[in-house]
Amino acid sequence: MARAAWILTCLLLAAGPSHAGTRTVSTLDGLAPGTRVRMQGTIAVHGDTPLVVLVLRLKDTGEVTLKPHSPDLEQELRNLDGLRVVVEGAVLPRLDPEIPRLEVDHYDMLAPPGAGDPIIGIVSTENDACIVTAGDGKRYWIAGDLAPALCDHDGARVWMVGKKSKSGHGAQPRGTTAFTPTGYGVLNPAPAR
Repeated sequence: MARAAWILTCLLLAAGPSHAGTRTVSTLDGLAPGTRVRMQGTIAVHGDTPLVVLVLRLKDTGEVTLKPHSPDLEQELRNLDGLRVVVEGAVLPRLDPEIPRLEVDHYDMLAPPGAGDPIIGIVSTENDACIVTAGDGKRYWIAGDLAPALCDHDGARVWMVGKKSKSGHGAQPRGTTAFTPTGYGVLNPAPAR
């Protein structure tokens, strides 16, 4: 039961809607604390545990320090180090006039270089088949060379890129689309059992 609750929580986090009144911006300069914004950039992790700082590197306007709204969100953003995202949240007061800050409550991962849009979901196994269930409820049967590696993360929230495939080895589970990943990453490991 706890595992089902974990999966539901992760799926709801992934599908979180944008808040009304959110502005898309490229800089936080001139914005009042509390203003809701969306920004695009590359996640970067500075420092070492326990003194880790998450930042969003912007294309032309420097960096924004990120304060994730929850520990799960912080874990996921750390695991996206070096990848492009759109983050959404509220502008925080500046502790240093030169360092803009944003409290992040939602993100969308953008396509990695040379890949299609990522699929984000929870890994599970059914009758020895590896399945990834996305936030929209679509289920992907994982085929190809990366299937065993993905199956090792049963219960984890992952991202993957690749292509739909015609089939894999064995019988395709009902209600699934065959998918051959060319890359993946673990966003949040499976909860302890």
